Amino acid sequence: MRAMDVGRSLISIKSNGSLVTPERLTELKALGLDIVTISLDSGIPGEHDAFRGMKGAWEKAVRAVKLCQEAGVGVMLACTVSRENAGGAGVEKLIELAREWDVLLLLILAAPSGNWQGRHDLLMTEAQMDWLRATLRKRSHVRTDFDANWVRPGCGAMKEILYISQYGDVMACPFIQVSFGNVLREPLEVIWNRGIRAPYFRDYAGKCLIGEDPEFIRQYSRAIAAEKELPVSLEKFESADSAPYTANR
Repeated sequence: MRAMDVGRSLISIKSNGSLVTPERLTELKALGLDIVTISLDSGIPGEHDAFRGMKGAWEKAVRAVKLCQEAGVGVMLACTVSRENAGGAGVEKLIELAREWDVLLLLILAAPSGNWQGRHDLLMTEAQMDWLRATLRKRSHVRTDFDANWVRPGCGAMKEILYISQYGDVMACPFIQVSFGNVLREPLEVIWNRGIRAPYFRDYAGKCLIGEDPEFIRQYSRAIAAEKELPVSLEKFESADSAPYTANR
């Protein structure tokens, strides 16, 4: 954060809320922190705790929301919607809580990545996508990544947003574990220019590559199938298929 130009960047940290303290928020705010995004999987405490595998996780997340508001740090909620929970009582309750707390709720499409690697059965159905689109029309405080851009709607990965891991790897999306370079070895500008030339990130895709695009998901799944450590290099990803993904649609 100290290396960022705070006047030209929007700095956001994602957290489950468990380690958020007033002291830490004061320190990060002084460094230029704009927003803390708290992950909440359900508006029903027991559902969230069960998903996280930790009793009391919901209470810690809610406490973090209140601490951010008291500290004057922007705060929003994030919830991953999948075939298992989209349109369910837990997500609907979370939508209402976000309205009560006066915060934005970001709904993120499930992707076959991380703990869900290979779980294509969790991808949203078309009927659930219809539910999502209807929810976005009716609830002004509910957004997706596609609605949170500065320039235009669509996938803003690499164009407007990028992710840096704790080890310095630069990725366009936290669900696409492909490294375009490492800031410990070369300048971020060089890495960004490399990423923006990639055909799948050059334009604002009309759908989520890792959550909706079968062709991209196929190539990504092949690239990481045998990997014990992620992210994979850009070279390995692009050589993972004899007919690589070449254009956004």
